[in-house]
Amino acid sequence: MKVKQALERLRMRCGRSEHSRSQAEKLLRRWIAASSGRTQRAIGSRRESGSGVESRVGNSVESIRESRVENGAGTGMVPERKNGRDAAENPEMPREREEKQLTAEDIPYILHLLEKEKFIDDRRFAGAYVRDKLRFNGWGKNKISYMLRSLGVEEDIIREALVENYREADTRKEPDCPDAGEVLRKLVENKWKSLKKSEPLQNKKMKVLRFAIGRGFEYSRVLEILQEITENEREKRDYF
Repeated sequence: MKVKQALERLRMRCGRSEHSRSQAEKLLRRWIAASSGRTQRAIGSRRESGSGVESRVGNSVESIRESRVENGAGTGMVPERKNGRDAAENPEMPREREEKQLTAEDIPYILHLLEKEKFIDDRRFAGAYVRDKLRFNGWGKNKISYMLRSLGVEEDIIREALVENYREADTRKEPDCPDAGEVLRKLVENKWKSLKKSEPLQNKKMKVLRFAIGRGFEYSRVLEILQEITENEREKRDYF
């Protein structure tokens, strides 16, 4: 894969959905590894097929020697270059960067271009990630932070994204943010209802606690909602 092809593929991917810088880098490294694997297989295949032509190569050695002598090789004479065409045709000579084969050295160059063109932006990515994971996945602050760190987002960007996009109680910067308290309450209530009524109260509490904490919500907030649920149930039993 050439640098230009990798750049275009990433533009398309990042245009469809938000990507962090780290995610884009991982994609590039994966493509490089895949391309390297194909190259190695092709080399092995050529080596196998080349064993059948050794005799023909041997027969042509003499003609090659004659050709070298005619061109001055081995005689102290240097063959004249033909209008610089040798340099253009030599694959080891430098080319325009976008037309060269993709290597690890090109990764910073590609990432810089994508950031310059606003295809990747870790701050924008982190903000969208916080909103989406709270709204659609029902994740709490702790799990969202952990996952953003695993995606290579810097700590200060994560903190900023949570302040701007993770709504708790009356605090909110982005009007599009869901309420984390409402998300947690719905999560806890649904989990509580899914458990058998005959199950011991303490067991039910522990199961809900583990479930909600595993989603990244804080222990104290989960416990508050559980206490409200159990108190309401007790009042209902006493009333009837």
